[in-house]
Amino acid sequence: MESSGEISWSKNLGGSGYDNATNIRQTSDGGYVIGGFSNSNNGDVPGNHGGYDFWIVKLYSETETGNYAFDGFSKPIDMDGIVNVVKAGSAVPIKFSLGGDMGLDIFAEGYPKSFRVAGFEVGSEFDNIEEIISTGNSGLSYDSDSGQHIYVWQTNKSWAGNCRQLSIEFADGTEAPLVNFRFSK
Repeated sequence: MESSGEISWSKNLGGSGYDNATNIRQTSDGGYVIGGFSNSNNGDVPGNHGGYDFWIVKLYSETETGNYAFDGFSKPIDMDGIVNVVKAGSAVPIKFSLGGDMGLDIFAEGYPKSFRVAGFEVGSEFDNIEEIISTGNSGLSYDSDSGQHIYVWQTNKSWAGNCRQLSIEFADGTEAPLVNFRFSK
């Protein structure tokens, strides 16, 4: 808000249930952290775990990242170092929220992209992708019911037996964490 009282920027977060922000604090990087609770199970809320769940949101300053509120990937993608296993040639739905419908021109030029890696650390956890899409349906869409963008990533059959990482950068400069994949035959 400007000193004149004029709103210079606003952001709606949450779902169709009861969402309540109870605390807000400015962080040392110029952004804000907001704490509250929610009983929503859609929109920006990736899932309700019964009753009211605590909800913490980090809003970045404009100098740290752009205006997208990227909050990680949703199933069927696993994160936190887990290696996603999928049959080479499959079309994989990459689901994520940016804090609302940001349109379909959301990726930085040249993204998403993937690159081959030698492998992953011994002892890495592997998990099979539970959901694939019929081939030929690659591209980006927005699902207003879930509040998520869905990028259908068409993998290549020649990747069988290899490991790759998927890299996504958004048009506002936000970089998503790398996603690990191992491709089976």
